[in-house]
Amino acid sequence: MFATVDDPPRAGYTGNLLTIAFSAWLLGGLLTDVWAHNNVPKLETFFTPWHAALYSGFLATAAWICWLVRRNLMAGRRGAAAVPAGYLLGAFGVCLFLVAGAGDLTWHTIFGIERNARILFSPTHLMLVTAIILIMTSPLRDMLADRSVPVAPTLRRLLPAILSIAFATVTLMVLLQYANILVQNVRGQDKVARFGGEEFALIFPGARLGEAVIAAERIRSVLEAKQWTLEPTGERVGKVTASFGVAKLRADESASALLQRADERLYEAKIQGRNRVVADDPNDETSQSAPRNRRATAG
Repeated sequence: MFATVDDPPRAGYTGNLLTIAFSAWLLGGLLTDVWAHNNVPKLETFFTPWHAALYSGFLATAAWICWLVRRNLMAGRRGAAAVPAGYLLGAFGVCLFLVAGAGDLTWHTIFGIERNARILFSPTHLMLVTAIILIMTSPLRDMLADRSVPVAPTLRRLLPAILSIAFATVTLMVLLQYANILVQNVRGQDKVARFGGEEFALIFPGARLGEAVIAAERIRSVLEAKQWTLEPTGERVGKVTASFGVAKLRADESASALLQRADERLYEAKIQGRNRVVADDPNDETSQSAPRNRRATAG
């Protein structure tokens, strides 16, 4: 087939492989930084070798994408038309990463360095992960937009797209592993939902207070015992613990009041040293049985 003046520019097979190579640098920096957040004691500054690995990988990847755009600008294309096919979201990811990186520096300066599961849910880290995925999946979108790809392409032809998917999957793995343990350790009718920046809400319809405590303790134990690794690299990302506050719905109690008591129990668990379950007093006569609603909050 012949290209026309209206066809979008392409990064090309070699260009996509170079994007993957720079993405590998970026991913390695990300995994190293996650490891440091979980395993390096007294990590109290933004300026660390692990952040250097992450941000140097980003700068190299961003510089490569900018070079691709500049090449097309020099060829006479203007605006978005200079961005290679499939790379527009990647270019947006570069901009998003810059904003998130500046926000991450500010976040660490004000709130300190997150540890364990907290690193997964800080707003700036979620933005960074989103940006990285947008950048890494540029070769995949390029292939999907390429009308010259045959019906049965060879593995070599698909290699940049396959690696693009693999890298994005690894990036998501840390976020998904934590929530997956919660889902696997509750009953079919129970509900699990993210609540707030670094908390999850567990709702046990029809359960007694003691049953909810047992379920929370089971999840806490599984989280603590699990060896956290990322596939396919096998990179260990450290130990994850959780604190739980368990409250039973009282007769004629509002949802906001129930939530407040669960949060109070959660706060008590953290004050007592974290990595534990704290529940309502089962002998409290005001905690009467009410049908179909119980709540536990994990943080």
